[in-house]
Amino acid sequence: EAHTLIIATPEDTTNLISSLNVRSNSPDLRIIVYVQRPELRTTFSASGVTYVASPFEIGGRLVASAAFEPEVAQLVDTMTSGLSDCDIQQFTVTKGSSAEGMTVSEIRKKMIDNDGALLIATAEKNPEKIDGEGWEVKGNPSTKKKMVAGEIIIFMGTPEENTVISERLGVQQGR
Repeated sequence: EAHTLIIATPEDTTNLISSLNVRSNSPDLRIIVYVQRPELRTTFSASGVTYVASPFEIGGRLVASAAFEPEVAQLVDTMTSGLSDCDIQQFTVTKGSSAEGMTVSEIRKKMIDNDGALLIATAEKNPEKIDGEGWEVKGNPSTKKKMVAGEIIIFMGTPEENTVISERLGVQQGR
């Protein structure tokens, strides 16, 4: 009955074999895999894995940011450590919600007017996208973009600010 499976052994080979076995038995299951060697990312994606998590890639980007953009690195570190009151959450635009048909600009204004979270990205289905589940995430999207039911809006905010999103837009957290 699960909709998502996380495979995270210390052995990439074990993770690959496990993901292939799971995919053959559960074609619709979301499979998230931990990979130690980032060069295997395309192999895992080709095997039907939904998302490949490589902490070494993420860590490398954080180290580079710390050298050239120390405050960016500090923000990412704080937000991912659980030490901050701020969080990034995604919400699905549901049919009939007030967010359906609104532009990014209108949603941002509504959130500002109601002390809500900051809209930082949108995501929409893109059947041509090969990796993952075919979703294309757009950071800092065009203010003219109109939201359609089924699309994702991503916000950064405190728990109180994130509550405003559901209350004011009638959208549901997650996908």
